[in-house]
Amino acid sequence: MRLSGERELTGSQFKEFTDALVDAFPGEGPLDRLLQFCCNKQRAAIALGTNLQDIVFRIISTAEAEGWTAELLAGARTANPGNDKLLRFSEQFGLAPTSAASGESLEEVISRNGIQSAPDWRSRFGVLETKICKIEIGGNDRGTGFLVGPDVLITNHHVMKPVIAGERHPSEVVMRFDFKRLATGPSPNAGREYQLVEHDWLIDSSEPSPLDELPPAPQSDGPDADKLDYALLRVAGAPGHALLGPPGDSGAPSRGWVEVPRVVRSSEPDDILLILQHPYGWPLSLAIGRVINVNGNRTRLTYTVDTEGGASGSPCFGDDLQLVALHHSRDPSETPTYNQGVPFAAIVQLLTQRGLAGLLHSTPL
Repeated sequence: MRLSGERELTGSQFKEFTDALVDAFPGEGPLDRLLQFCCNKQRAAIALGTNLQDIVFRIISTAEAEGWTAELLAGARTANPGNDKLLRFSEQFGLAPTSAASGESLEEVISRNGIQSAPDWRSRFGVLETKICKIEIGGNDRGTGFLVGPDVLITNHHVMKPVIAGERHPSEVVMRFDFKRLATGPSPNAGREYQLVEHDWLIDSSEPSPLDELPPAPQSDGPDADKLDYALLRVAGAPGHALLGPPGDSGAPSRGWVEVPRVVRSSEPDDILLILQHPYGWPLSLAIGRVINVNGNRTRLTYTVDTEGGASGSPCFGDDLQLVALHHSRDPSETPTYNQGVPFAAIVQLLTQRGLAGLLHSTPL
């Protein structure tokens, strides 16, 4: 199986993949369930024995010979998204959101003061991607969203506007998690689909401001505090409680959701910002940049982070991986110089006024 381009795994890649699988699935039982879940394979028909290194070596050898290495790697990442070795190995094949932009690098971010060890930071970062989805309406990619509770998802109001306005039916909305695709194009994992609940799917919303169509005035007090361009949605099936591992694996981690602190950290100029997004409906991607400015009443912040169509509704994190903003738009000028988000502190404040902030403060399992 060719994971990237037209070449098979090199010797060093083969060893790295072996070590990563042994580290992520340290036992015959977890390996059995992984193979059955992601590749519909019986481990006993591939590799017997008691030495885990030898078993995994034979599994990868068979996968390479039969052409299902990509499915194996994508399934392993989904089942154990926080494993640092799997994350690092997956980066070179486009199966991990690590394509940094805007002049910042991931290594620079994780080496800053206050950040823990690189493996710990990357593991926490890897887990974040399971909580983010691309949003499709009527079969078309519309934007990005992320879980903030077991069955509560947030995105932009303008992403959901066709449904909110009654132009499209709520049943046409699909939230696709865990979508993977190789850097060269083929998709080994179409992801897991969820839909809105049948009734009362719109928990709360706030329209964008007409000022979003104008260049921002850095010291202004607009947009108003109730024009925050968000839609809070109820998702059927409680994806935040769903297990990421194979069916029947009670020890697998649950998907969880992005934790919203009761006091959301404020962003300041020159702070590092990371945005996980589904640009153009592609698999999850990462872009890194810095905050440029925050407006006078702290309802908007501008930044250098690169985004593309489909990124609307993406979460913005600080270098400590704490949620700080909801991405929603770009510079409306002909020659754009910034992108723009809504500070999450402003969203929490509005939800508090509306008696709904408790929905954001559930404790992940």
